[in-house]
Amino acid sequence: RLDGAGRSPVWVLGCRYDVGPDSPRAGSQMRSETKREQVMAQRGFRLDMQSRLWFTYRTGFKPIAPSKLTSDTGWGCMLRSGQMMLAQALLHHYLRRDWRLVRDRPPPRRYVEVLRWFEDEPAAMFSIHKIAQAGIHLDRAVGQWFGPDTVCKALRFLWHTAYTTEGAGPCQTAGLLVAEDRCVYRDVAADLATSRPAYPGLGERLAEAKQACGWRSLVVLVPCRLGANGRINAEYLPKLAAYLRFPQSLGFVGGRPRHSYYF
Repeated sequence: RLDGAGRSPVWVLGCRYDVGPDSPRAGSQMRSETKREQVMAQRGFRLDMQSRLWFTYRTGFKPIAPSKLTSDTGWGCMLRSGQMMLAQALLHHYLRRDWRLVRDRPPPRRYVEVLRWFEDEPAAMFSIHKIAQAGIHLDRAVGQWFGPDTVCKALRFLWHTAYTTEGAGPCQTAGLLVAEDRCVYRDVAADLATSRPAYPGLGERLAEAKQACGWRSLVVLVPCRLGANGRINAEYLPKLAAYLRFPQSLGFVGGRPRHSYYF
């Protein structure tokens, strides 16, 4: 609810919106100013939310080889959650966090390009087809539910493959790190942020060759378990709330089998 009945403030991926009731202020003029500030914050919140990308179950797309599945209903929730988190990373990388999608105005070229990378088409870079097929390399059959760890590794596989086989995509200007055992090693992160494959589009044969580059964006994914038996440990909640206040935050994905969310 954005009618002043909620708490203040609201945070959306590092951006603060004071949409709820504020502390009492003396005088009608001060209260009027507070009301105007809340209305502006509510508008800003809505504009921010409508600028995020939403991917969810679909039916009727082309079959995901080698299966004959034409829908991800019932099994693709974590794949869709991973798509939304990665899409947010790409919007942040190309358009910066303060960019907003304004209705009745043509969207920027980069926005359209990012959307096309996630189309439900077999050839799209981060399509449901490509993510499901990447899962085969991680012992997940097409149509089988992914966990957070699996979707992170599948996205890393596609990030790297797109660069070495197609010579295109975000990997030219950004790196992607999946933390192993919940640890982010500074030397590994620095290497990914300051180097890239030297021969894009020439396949796996030259995939290991690297060239130095200037410091670039780095997407960091940290798979971890924060609870057991389908319940999160309450001790982690303040830390997650604090993480969502970071200006670099991409949110997080999680849930339980066949019931995933992008927060």
